[in-house]
Amino acid sequence: MKFYEPAPHLTLTRHLVNSSAVSISEKLFRGWPADIQKAVLEASVEAGEAQTRFQLDYEKEAMQKMKAAGVTIHETNVEEWMAKVRDLPEKAEAEGQWSKGLWARIQAARK
Repeated sequence: MKFYEPAPHLTLTRHLVNSSAVSISEKLFRGWPADIQKAVLEASVEAGEAQTRFQLDYEKEAMQKMKAAGVTIHETNVEEWMAKVRDLPEKAEAEGQWSKGLWARIQAARK
């Protein structure tokens, strides 16, 4: 979409990750034989890995094209960036911007 034409600098923060999900009714899934359940779960993991490979390849190709078009790409130190924002969830809870315990629930859901 050529966003780089009016803004020829790209900063990579890597703070967003594209993701896909396989969704199915638990009732339907539990009604399948164990071997079908296993096959669907394995295929889901395989599809996720394929999507990740596709996304990384696409990103690499897109950045090469942008560089060729004159875009300056700025890498960031993600650990340094994360260190600067590490306390923000607790601060947001303390200030009432987030409900108490929200960050803990988010972290628990990630596991």
